[in-house]
Amino acid sequence: MKIKNLIVTLLIILMMFGCAKLSLSRNYFILDYNPIIENPKLSIAKPFPYSVQVMDSRMPRTYDRSQIVIRYSAHKLSYSTQNIWAVRLSYLIPDLINKQIKSYNIFSQTQREYLEERPDYEIITYVNRVELFKNEYYTAAHLSMDYYLRKSNNHDDIIKYSFDIEQQIAQNGMDIFAQKISNLLKDHTDIFLIKVIDYFD
Repeated sequence: MKIKNLIVTLLIILMMFGCAKLSLSRNYFILDYNPIIENPKLSIAKPFPYSVQVMDSRMPRTYDRSQIVIRYSAHKLSYSTQNIWAVRLSYLIPDLINKQIKSYNIFSQTQREYLEERPDYEIITYVNRVELFKNEYYTAAHLSMDYYLRKSNNHDDIIKYSFDIEQQIAQNGMDIFAQKISNLLKDHTDIFLIKVIDYFD
């Protein structure tokens, strides 16, 4: 009898351990897109002869974390324990912007870091909000950002562009959310870069 009870106890422990492992399973997401030119205003014959550094994005503490933020109302949000950004957005977003600028060949030199020399210009981004908005009637991807082009020597802002967009998601799923945020990032970086090209042209 004792052996039977011991076996049952061990089985229960193993089942509990298995359930705990399932509950702790995590899904990892990234932002990504193909930086192809879709607007002819982004095509230039020759890159501008300047060096540019794309700085790390600045984010409020609410969003500068690995967990994906889910907002339910103006005063209520939660952090998903199962849905995680694979790379911190304060690094990933400027990496994508840097890749986009280099792909469009806008400047003679565009980098994330300069070790020995100072670049002519800096691109700074503020990510004010990046979240999944969700209630029983409506689900949307929400992204709010500010872009700045400034001179490195005196930190004067030359160009500023801001947007705050909430785009409805027809289907549930964090992969759809990550795709929507990626598309918003590319589209609005394009708008900012058109302003940059107009300034230097």
